[in-house]
Amino acid sequence: MDIEAYIASGILEQYVLNDLSDAERATVMRYAEQYPEIRNEITAIEDSLEAYAKLNAIAPSSELGTTLLAMIEDEEFPRSVPAFTMEEQLNFILRADTLIIQLKGTKLAPQALAVIYWNIKLKRAFFKAIQLPELAPGQQYQLWAFGQEEAINLAVFEAQVTDLRELLFIEAFTSFGITVEEEGGSVFPNLAKIYATGKKTIRH
Repeated sequence: MDIEAYIASGILEQYVLNDLSDAERATVMRYAEQYPEIRNEITAIEDSLEAYAKLNAIAPSSELGTTLLAMIEDEEFPRSVPAFTMEEQLNFILRADTLIIQLKGTKLAPQALAVIYWNIKLKRAFFKAIQLPELAPGQQYQLWAFGQEEAINLAVFEAQVTDLRELLFIEAFTSFGITVEEEGGSVFPNLAKIYATGKKTIRH
């Protein structure tokens, strides 16, 4: 068994986030008993999430809170270039250097699906929510870019809003996630309610 490849696959993160089927979880648990490297990696992931949650429990400074909350206004991100027309959006999506990042549903919402079109050369990104469950009154979805030590808010939106929208471009990230938050959005993501996640993948 290639232990390094198994760890790099991301399945252990899914295990910790409870985003696997019962059969898949049983397999991970069996491997964890057999291979100390896998068991140690699971512990490290759990410790990282716990540390992250504790960090986010700290009240942010007023300046930081004001800055981040200002970014929450739906589709009001500052742009240094003009907005795309519909034809330009299509051309952007079809470009060979545009990456397609699928955000697939977690165990909390298995049918959830969204996509991000991301182009580092043009420094632009677009988002489309394809299928998300309806939420209870007083709740909204929030899209995040996760880096090594931070989570950056990208959009707050309703489940029924499925149009293509431009995002604040984030160059340094490891993954994206959609969480359920109280209406108006949050400064920090609710890690217990991640409905969809996705990592950067190469299209061509």
